[in-house]
Amino acid sequence: MKILWNEVTKQSQIVAIVLFVAVFAIAFGLGVKYSSSRAVTTEPSGKIDPNAPGYTVYECADGKSIWAAYSDKSVTLSLSDGSSITLPQATSASGARFANEDESVVFWNKGTDAFIQQDEETTYADCEQKNS
Repeated sequence: MKILWNEVTKQSQIVAIVLFVAVFAIAFGLGVKYSSSRAVTTEPSGKIDPNAPGYTVYECADGKSIWAAYSDKSVTLSLSDGSSITLPQATSASGARFANEDESVVFWNKGTDAFIQQDEETTYADCEQKNS
């Protein structure tokens, strides 16, 4: 096969089209993945006052969010799935831990990190505080 550097051949057209489509598909796929992975709504879905003292927003993996309103011995959570729950403070060796009576829902936070476990499965993971 002879390479013709100054001519556009049928093979070079096909290779160019395949490369263009492949690069476009990869770029589009990465854009969709990373734009949706941190998509967060700006308002809580439950009844939390964003102006209340102790109000905190967490952005989590998979585009999930937690809005938390801390009080003396409890936290009220509004989750991006539309649910809300108030949990009393529970015993913790490190960080703050809040859990319902049967511990089927547990909210942990330490510093600016948090997560939620529901029925021993982490349902809100890698959450980072987004406001101060």
